Amino acid sequence: MKFIVNSDILLKQLQIISGALQSSSPLPILENFLFELSPDSLKATASDLETTMSAVISVDSKESGKVAVPAKYCWKH
Repeated sequence: MKFIVNSDILLKQLQIISGALQSSSPLPILENFLFELSPDSLKATASDLETTMSAVISVDSKESGKVAVPAKYCWKH
C-alpha cells in the first residue's frame, strides 16, 4: 500500500482513536490499528471489542487495501 498524507494530520487522528486500544489485550489483534485504503481516503479504526473508533483522512493514492498495523509502531519516530 502506498499513499501520501500529511503526517501531522495522521498522527492527530491516531492519537484520538487510540483511546479505544488496550495495552494488554487478551486478543493481540486488538493492539493494532486497521488501515483501510481507498484511492482518495484512509480509514483508521481501533477497537477493544466494546468501543470502536474510526477516523477518515484524505490521502493521495492510486491503490486500495487493508492492513493491521501494531499501535506501538505508529508512535516511533
